Amino acid sequence: MLKKGYIRESSSSAASAIFFIPKKNGKDQPVVDYRPVNARTIKDRTPLPLITELKDRLQGKKIFTALDLKGAYNLIRRLYLVAFYSYKLQGAELNYPIYDKEFLAIVNCFGEFRYYLMGSKHKVKVYTDH
Repeated sequence: MLKKGYIRESSSSAASAIFFIPKKNGKDQPVVDYRPVNARTIKDRTPLPLITELKDRLQGKKIFTALDLKGAYNLIRRLYLVAFYSYKLQGAELNYPIYDKEFLAIVNCFGEFRYYLMGSKHKVKVYTDH
């Protein structure tokens, strides 16, 4: 693989050895030895705060966490699905990166459903994980 240019030698202290072992089906399985990297990794020894202390410090404050995102999803589910839309990528669109393909899907949906959206008395909200 080194001769073919798939991999190159490294002198980094964060590098790990990689080797291949044969699988039962005859193909090679890559294996990475992370022990040298783990030996150099500095462990985080910061003690976790006590829950009772956190509760006292945060009492009466507004708290937003990533856990709130699960609740946001449940709010979105209250919306009613009214239509499906499908579009086959053509030409250069097939070569777009995935981020652009996802955005293209949003743009195409607006084009397809524009008459319904323009006649709506409600604001349009697009939920995406970009």
